[in-house]
Amino acid sequence: MRFLSLLLLSAGIATNSPPGPPGDGLPFIDDDYPRALEQASARHLPLFVDGWAPWCHTCRFMRANVFADAALTKHAGQFVWLSMDTEKPSAVAFLEKFPMDSWPTLFVIDPITQQAELRWAGTANVQQLEKLLEDGEFAVHRAWAHQQANSACVEDALAEADQLQANGDHMKAAKKYRDLLNRLATDAPRRGRVVESLVSALMDGRDLEGCASYAQELTPQLPQGSSFASAATAGLRCALDAANAAPWAKRAIAVLEPLVKQALAFPGLLADDRSGLYELLVEHHEQSGDQDAVRTLSAKWWDFLEQESSHAKTAEARAALDSHRVLAAQKLGDPARAIAALEASERDLPADYNAPARLAVVYRSLGRYDAALAANQRALARVYGPRRLRILEIEAGILADKGDRAGARKVLSDALAEASSIPSAQRSAEQVRRLRAALDELQK
Repeated sequence: MRFLSLLLLSAGIATNSPPGPPGDGLPFIDDDYPRALEQASARHLPLFVDGWAPWCHTCRFMRANVFADAALTKHAGQFVWLSMDTEKPSAVAFLEKFPMDSWPTLFVIDPITQQAELRWAGTANVQQLEKLLEDGEFAVHRAWAHQQANSACVEDALAEADQLQANGDHMKAAKKYRDLLNRLATDAPRRGRVVESLVSALMDGRDLEGCASYAQELTPQLPQGSSFASAATAGLRCALDAANAAPWAKRAIAVLEPLVKQALAFPGLLADDRSGLYELLVEHHEQSGDQDAVRTLSAKWWDFLEQESSHAKTAEARAALDSHRVLAAQKLGDPARAIAALEASERDLPADYNAPARLAVVYRSLGRYDAALAANQRALARVYGPRRLRILEIEAGILADKGDRAGARKVLSDALAEASSIPSAQRSAEQVRRLRAALDELQK
């Protein structure tokens, strides 16, 4: 199911290397694309890549709950497996070839041509991942066999569309997915996957009206499950993004919001995905100005997260929901209720910068500036890579709120200087823009 990370402070793992392979049964190579590529070429196997970041709660959830599932062990020999922490210097060359704008992003790559044959942004449960593995393996073997691009085979047509989407040609991919849907029966096994991919391609191509329109038309035809929830969510996301500018958006929201709400009750959704449904619905009610609905839904969201956390099997799995918990508490107007969980995460995952960074945000919202600065300093001591800029941005905000404008200006200036040394493949233009805007505001 494809939910993109919506939170500024997503969860992550802040060691200088990932905390072991994502799954004990899958032989992941850590952060070494050349070695993985060499192995895949030598063994004549497709290369599977988990592109993740330690700040990304969805990445963390996938690593703790999906890649670790023993059911995937049987696929170990079908691919060479690479786990790529995109925050590390070793990721620069990979990102220059395979840019990412959402986390996690999963790739299936042809090691001979170094061409992405399948790209999947967001989550997938074990069953969906197995389908993606099957599709990606087919796509690579198709490329190796030089099959005709216009083959009537459904798998071949899907592989062609996937390749276009993987390489950023979103609108051409959307056309291929539409053409394929016209050939599929309503109960075809691949239909849900194709609907998800079509709506996602339109969203990535910024055809917001098309994205919402197809979601309205096609989602109700799907079985109740992850594909239904994902397509409805993407459609509502597109409609909300266009709500202030387009008359069609209000009509789309009226159709899609009940579908997303319906999906909350579907069995079998990943907890991270179900939380994403809550988040999007809360955003909708905020946008419409219905604060009573925001509070009511946020309370249900909080209760769901507490229940999920109570039976998490590991600290890692529990902490994967921390960013959701902080946001739900904020929407309830009671950010302090997230403190105990964040303190537990910092205690149980002492190398992780995310818990103290989130504590800094919570303390700042409560006006506890000294505690916020102390927590943020702990985060700075642990963070690495381009995420340091975000932690410095938080520190500048705390100092400004505290009245230390000179100190805030220095932190922002230092952050901008540091940004210039970050490779362009890892540097976020939006992050740099925010730092400059904050500095300009403080210099008035």
